[in-house]
Amino acid sequence: KLALTQLKENQHPGEGNFAIAGHRGYRGNRHFSRLPDVTIGDEVFLHTKEETFVYKVTDISIIEPTDVDVLDDRDGKHEITMITCTRSGKQRVAVRGVLVG
Repeated sequence: KLALTQLKENQHPGEGNFAIAGHRGYRGNRHFSRLPDVTIGDEVFLHTKEETFVYKVTDISIIEPTDVDVLDDRDGKHEITMITCTRSGKQRVAVRGVLVG
């Protein structure tokens, strides 16, 4: 309820498809409360202790909870995929971005 979580073991920012999920929440500013509001072209900043990774949003889609192929790495691509629930909770919002810096 309080944090984001990595969805794949041994994943690292800037490598392959870095996948994160988090609760959307409707009270306060949860981590992904505004994820459904992002638009294609927006930038996402992922901060680690050592670096900041910048991704540009390339795709936003509504998927079924069973559509786990959005987590797969794609050859030669360094991406981020962020997932939260739709307002009804029956589907998921999946936002994908490509590493730009």
